[in-house]
Amino acid sequence: MTTPLPSAAEYRGAVRFEGDRLDAPPEHESASGDESFARSRQVCAVLGHELRNPLASVVTSLEVVREMTDAEDPRTRFLERALGDLDRVGDLLHSYLDYGRGCRPERESVRLSTLLRDAACRCRAPEVHFGSAPDAVLDADPRLLGRALDNLIENALAVGACRIEIRGERALHGRLILTIEDDGPGVPAELQHTLFDAFVSGRGSSGLGLAIVREVVTAHGGAVASVGSRLGGAGFRIELPTTGESV
Repeated sequence: MTTPLPSAAEYRGAVRFEGDRLDAPPEHESASGDESFARSRQVCAVLGHELRNPLASVVTSLEVVREMTDAEDPRTRFLERALGDLDRVGDLLHSYLDYGRGCRPERESVRLSTLLRDAACRCRAPEVHFGSAPDAVLDADPRLLGRALDNLIENALAVGACRIEIRGERALHGRLILTIEDDGPGVPAELQHTLFDAFVSGRGSSGLGLAIVREVVTAHGGAVASVGSRLGGAGFRIELPTTGESV
């Protein structure tokens, strides 16, 4: 059964655009801040769900056309450009779906070394360097934590970072510190106070990447903060509890 999309009026009542920020309306424009926040999530979930299948159909059709087109055909580059743009749209829809669903970790015992190894396999970018990390065990959802790491890596790559370093270390009271640093342009001063808010972006993206990172980390009993980078760009510090088990 197809879920009906919100009307234009309903959509405008849930979220609004302000430059590079898509945000909930002020409380005096809605019944309550909580209601507006919930409605924003609902819009994201519906949009992500309803657009996913049509997008997959378009991508499949274009890939068939590409297979039927000679490499020397001047139209090929337009097909490649269109497919690249659709990949980005797909990433945005995944962000909408993740944000709309909320964060409900399905916990299991997962080793930090496994989490970082899997992130490295997904990334395969020469700019990303995984440093030393204790072989600690987390009571966590590996899919959600992996998505948080992916978001931080993708953000750094998107702003042109040439080197990204990820390392882990033990902290006091059985906590684990993950640090992600890059040599990109850093975080604009005007975004420092709203960096982890939903729908905030300095580069025209969905503005959900860092909001999802904070939500995932918080759901695991941890905290994330923007910190300085030894490489001169942006830096993020994630603190997570461990099970106390190690090898």
